[in-house]
Amino acid sequence: MEAPILENDSLFLESPGALGEGILGNNPPGQTKLEGQLKQNGSIAPGEVSNPEFLEASMGLPVGWTDPRETATATELDQAIAPPATGEKPSEICLTPESPNSRSIESSITTKQLGITLPLSIPKRLWISPREIEEVSFTQIRHAVDAEAIARYAELMRDNLWDFNREPLPVLFRHENRYLVGDGHHRIEAARKVGADIFCEIFTATQIEDALLYSIRAIENSNHGLPLRPKDQRKRIVMFLDLLDEGKIAIDLPDGYDLWSSRAIAAYLKLPESGYRTVASIRKERLKTTEEPWENWGTTPDNDTTETTTPPPSIATVEITTSLPTILSTDTPPPPEEPPLTDEEREELGLLTSLDQRVLSVINTIKTLENKHLVQLREAIENEEIRRLEQISKGIPLTLYS
Repeated sequence: MEAPILENDSLFLESPGALGEGILGNNPPGQTKLEGQLKQNGSIAPGEVSNPEFLEASMGLPVGWTDPRETATATELDQAIAPPATGEKPSEICLTPESPNSRSIESSITTKQLGITLPLSIPKRLWISPREIEEVSFTQIRHAVDAEAIARYAELMRDNLWDFNREPLPVLFRHENRYLVGDGHHRIEAARKVGADIFCEIFTATQIEDALLYSIRAIENSNHGLPLRPKDQRKRIVMFLDLLDEGKIAIDLPDGYDLWSSRAIAAYLKLPESGYRTVASIRKERLKTTEEPWENWGTTPDNDTTETTTPPPSIATVEITTSLPTILSTDTPPPPEEPPLTDEEREELGLLTSLDQRVLSVINTIKTLENKHLVQLREAIENEEIRRLEQISKGIPLTLYS
């Protein structure tokens, strides 16, 4: 195909965003009307189809022409950007990552579909061999991969029935010399199985946790691909809690929340309305696994129990500071027992550690013992006073308190 010039009809093609229904349409942006224009000017023959990305690369159209948000013609875009220093235009399709002349297509569609607010680089779209992508991915949020789905995808690819340009594309993160999967694990594994290159959107990651967080936030699975099962959602929540505990990546709280409570986590992960209960249950299980029994408190790592901390106070060590008239007064009831914290209150606190919970448990135990001891002491004194009054009425000499 000849290199485009201002007199060439190809530069007056309207962009897919101006012709089509946008990324939410059933067909790729502007495909039908675009092909009509191409057939009219003889660029493609009847029965042929054209992919906008290939058209942009092969005809030298300005970068960004395929952006669904773009409404300018190729001529207007060409005039808005400075030409290359050499003045040369590419005359053939070069979309392999190995080629030094390969041309990428910049886009931010995927991040907008996900609603992710990460400090990501501008992604590039490239054909890449699955051999360059890490086969064992720690970013897989599913409890187990669907082997049947991979086989089904692979068969379509082998029969040339797979649409490699279907949105959203698989997402990769390049960190140093590694390609990590952010989304599209099953599609990439299917391409690996048949030995086919795959068209991906690639970000440059500053740390590998970027890929992990992206995979956790890949909520577009509800609109395409395989749905997440309950086990998958559980693993996804656990992976996010691990990220929070490690603190290696800055994650912004969702609007309306000041701390990472169970409700805040459910809102961030776009869980169903009752999803915060699942988060609270998982957090409670994680706290239980870190708790230590009383008899192990203060022991050294090598199980040397020679140095131990002071045991919790017993009833005998509780100091009673209430005066006798106050105890005997019928107008002042004993202080009510304070109920322990509920699961809902613990959930809203969100930042309690296992040690905090143990301390609270000890405090509640002491308060309960104090209240019980005060009630028992009051009953004993009242019984003693009644006995003394009976002795006086019967003329029996008084005895001292025993």
